[in-house]
Amino acid sequence: MQLVLTPPPGWVVEADATRAALPAHPGVVFEWSGLLPLPTRADLFDADALAASLPAGGRLHEIRRVADETETGWPVLVVEAMVVVAERVVELRLAAVYGFRELAARALLRAADEATYFSVRDEVRAAMVAARPDFRGGVTSIADFWGDDSR
Repeated sequence: MQLVLTPPPGWVVEADATRAALPAHPGVVFEWSGLLPLPTRADLFDADALAASLPAGGRLHEIRRVADETETGWPVLVVEAMVVVAERVVELRLAAVYGFRELAARALLRAADEATYFSVRDEVRAAMVAARPDFRGGVTSIADFWGDDSR
């Protein structure tokens, strides 16, 4: 099971298909997860998505949090934040946390350069909102468990 997410044009997707980079901007990374069990506390899930790979002494300062829907109607929480180390902004982040019934996924844009972040933020947010789940490859119902293909 996976999150089907297509990065904007110009992004190079790595072999595992869960991470993309902009060759002209090595400090910019866009990564996403597969489908995971929905945690009982969603606030911890989105905090974990934002806090991925924080530098030593780094802390998050949330800028904006918007509850939205994907293009296909699934709930998505989009959070924008900055990473601060020693009172200096060292990275900007945009995270999307998806809810797909009992499953969840997340996507994260990280950029060290402010100008680059703002130049790609809107197109990456559009890609995040266009993402959808692909439930194939996992047990999502009792019919899947028993191999019932009559649906």
